[in-house]
Amino acid sequence: MRLKTFCLLAALLCLSACATSPTGRRQLHLVSLEDAAKIGDQSFTQIKKQTPVDRVPADNAYAVCIVRALAGATGQPNGGGKWDVTVFKQDKTVNAFAGRARVGVHRHLLGGQDPGRAGGGAGP
Repeated sequence: MRLKTFCLLAALLCLSACATSPTGRRQLHLVSLEDAAKIGDQSFTQIKKQTPVDRVPADNAYAVCIVRALAGATGQPNGGGKWDVTVFKQDKTVNAFAGRARVGVHRHLLGGQDPGRAGGGAGP
């Protein structure tokens, strides 16, 4: 009986934390959007201080091109606003992350291991 009650309470808790995203998807919110945005801003600032930034124009242009295409697919006016795109000189990590209006991309994710060879040399 206690297990059934626990499961019912857990299910109700999960349902009460559900919300609809701007794209219409249902999602579970364990933290408020404002708190998540603050945490994201702090993390982005910390990563930017600890990880060298890639200043190669071809890498940055390619990352901006990808972000614009993804932002445009949201259906939001102007892709949801102006995006600050930063490419990090992280050649062993395949990762990208976004929050508020910031996007961080590790250079290795762009497909090229050599600076200026984003997308395996395919370019923007």
